[in-house]
Amino acid sequence: MSVHGWHLSGVSQPDSVVVVGIGNIGLLAVLVAKAKGAKQIIAVGKYAPRQELAQRYGASLVLSPDDPKLAEYILERTDGLGAELVLEAAGTPSSLRMAVESARKGGKIVVLGVFHEDVSLDYRHILMTEKQIMGSIIYQREDFADAIDILGAGAVDLTHHVTSEVPLRDIVTQGFLPLSESKAEHIKIQVMPQT
Repeated sequence: MSVHGWHLSGVSQPDSVVVVGIGNIGLLAVLVAKAKGAKQIIAVGKYAPRQELAQRYGASLVLSPDDPKLAEYILERTDGLGAELVLEAAGTPSSLRMAVESARKGGKIVVLGVFHEDVSLDYRHILMTEKQIMGSIIYQREDFADAIDILGAGAVDLTHHVTSEVPLRDIVTQGFLPLSESKAEHIKIQVMPQT
């Protein structure tokens, strides 16, 4: 999904990328932005283990969404302009509003997160600043080759991305429940069918 979102944006080697939400998809979006030559990557997300992983994947700055100076920090790091590209990967109303605020005039916002409720945005602001918002769902066949190239380059160690392995027979108790109850501890839980 992160590679597909990047392709949809149409940007290449942007000066600045903001990734809002650093769960599985957001962390991979940081990795893709780094592999595609983004000069500066700012990741926004909760939970220290994920923040550390975002830095390991190439984020030059990691911020908490709860920081009252978040918008100020992003503007500081982007010479007062905002980001050329924002990848929204959290799927919450506040994260989408944050993504719109983080983009520069004429900037692009690609929505990777899945929303479970309606979101209200200041359309006048979007209109007056000519920001572009596009949705991205799943991936296309051609995205696979690019993803394989990125991972095959070996620039990043993905062993910390899978935070647990569970046998198929224990998928509910050792997989779904821990993942839903301990978001701070888990990113991706791998199911091992043969065990």
